Amino acid sequence: MLEGAFDANDVRAAAEHRLSLAVHDASHLAWIDSCPVASKIDLYLKFNSGMNRLGFDAAGLRDA
Repeated sequence: MLEGAFDANDVRAAAEHRLSLAVHDASHLAWIDSCPVASKIDLYLKFNSGMNRLGFDAAGLRDA
C-alpha cells in the first residue's frame, strides 16, 4: 500500500492480504503496534530527503 494505512483497519487488512505498507508518519507506527496480527507485515519507511512531501526527518527515521 504505497500511501500507507489510513487507520488501524487498513493495517489489519494489509496483514490479512499480506500487503506491504509504506510508513511515513508516527501515527502509522502506533496503528501497527496496536493491531495484533497473525503474520508479519513488511514495512517500508519513507524518508523526507528534502522535497517536504511525505516521510520522516532524520531524527524521526532513527526513532521509527
